[in-house]
Amino acid sequence: MRTYTVRDVVGEGRDTLLVVDIVVHEPGEDGACSGPGNDWARAATIGDRVIVVAPRRGHDFGGVEWLPGAATDLLVVGDETALPAIYGILRDLPADATGTVFAEVPHRDDVLEDVVGPVGVEVVWLPRDGAPRGEELHARVLAHLARTADDHAAATAAVSAVELEAAPEDDLLWETPVYSASGEDVSGTVAADGPYAGLYAWIAGESRIVTGLRRALVKDLGVDRRQVSFMGYWREGVAMKA
Repeated sequence: MRTYTVRDVVGEGRDTLLVVDIVVHEPGEDGACSGPGNDWARAATIGDRVIVVAPRRGHDFGGVEWLPGAATDLLVVGDETALPAIYGILRDLPADATGTVFAEVPHRDDVLEDVVGPVGVEVVWLPRDGAPRGEELHARVLAHLARTADDHAAATAAVSAVELEAAPEDDLLWETPVYSASGEDVSGTVAADGPYAGLYAWIAGESRIVTGLRRALVKDLGVDRRQVSFMGYWREGVAMKA
C-alpha cells in the first residue's frame, strides 16, 4: 500500500476519473532507491487494476489536511510530491485569498504552469537544478517569515544550514492545528495579535526537510503550533515499509 494525493475528480457517473499524479525516478538517481510505488508506476499500463482507499467527502480527517480556519495570510510550502495537493488547495481557495506558495521541483522543466491560484496568492517556483534538496526552500521560507533584523540574519545563515536529522525510517512527521503526533497540547485558541497573527502555514514533503522547517518556525521564530500543518510523509533514500 502507498499513499498519494487525489489531484482531482473529473467527470460524472461511469465516466468519473480519479486523477492521481505520481512522482517517479530512475533507481539510483540522486541517490534514490526504488520502492513498490515507484516500481508500480514505472511499469503501469492502461487496463491495470488498483484498489483505492480514499478520503470521504464531508469528513475532515485525512486527505491534504488543509485547515486554515479564518487565517488571512496563507503560506503553502511543498516539494514535487506535494504538487497535487498544492494544485487542489489553490483551485479551491476563495477569490479574495492572500498568501504565498513556495514549490520546490527537481528541474526548471518540472514547473507546472497550471498550478495557479487567486490573484492575491503568489506562486514561487524553486527548481533545485542540482542543488541540495530543501536548501533554497528552507531559506526562502524563513526569509518570507522574517519580521526582525535578527530573523533576516537567521534566514541568511540558513542557506547552508538545513538540518537533515537521522530518524527511524517510519518515524514520519504528521501534525495539524488540532492534532499532534508527539502529544503536544493543541487546545485553546491562537492569539489575535503578534507578528504572525492571521498566519496559517501548510508544509508538506520530504520528512527531514519538513522537520527542519518545523523547528525553525515553532522553536526559532515562535510561530504558534496551532497555526501550522506539518506533513513529512516520505524519506529520501528510504523505501517506506507501509
